[in-house]
Amino acid sequence: MLEVLVSMGILSLLLLVVTMLYLFGLRASEKTYREMDQLASLQAAASLLGGDLEPGSSKGTSCSSGGDILSILSAADGQQTVAVDTAGHVSWQKYVLYAFDNSRKELRRFEHKLPPAPVFTDGPVGLETLSGQPLSDFVGGSQPGRLLAGHVLSFKAEKTSFRLVHVRLVIKLGDKPEQSVDCTWRIHN
Repeated sequence: MLEVLVSMGILSLLLLVVTMLYLFGLRASEKTYREMDQLASLQAAASLLGGDLEPGSSKGTSCSSGGDILSILSAADGQQTVAVDTAGHVSWQKYVLYAFDNSRKELRRFEHKLPPAPVFTDGPVGLETLSGQPLSDFVGGSQPGRLLAGHVLSFKAEKTSFRLVHVRLVIKLGDKPEQSVDCTWRIHN
């Protein structure tokens, strides 16, 4: 009888250890998946931003005064290829805006199509120059935009020279260390 009780005690202790190891592994994998999701958000946002800047116009690219909104005049059509007219000139299609909402801690992407008639008589210009309105008027409102990343601590875009755009994006999930991407892109058009 004593042997049975000792055996049950040892078995209970072993089950407790196995359960603790299982829970530790479960928490570790959950932490890893959250960090991978955070890193994937950064990579996706950086990739999309680079893809929008590539067919963009350096004259048509601008930033808000605080750097929380980046506007890019893009020649990309629906298939992400540069659209050209019959004379071989770039056919500007839309403005793409990246906007950081500090209250929601989100980075969103907005698109504003250009009217079909040519609107640039003296070459491409920024959206705020074309419309006479600040960039903040084109984000939010009735069109919520595409959510690129949540848990964003900061987004700062700056046009460092005529063709260079520098962007810093910082994301932090819960108690995890912050992840950031700090990139400079060269606009070719």
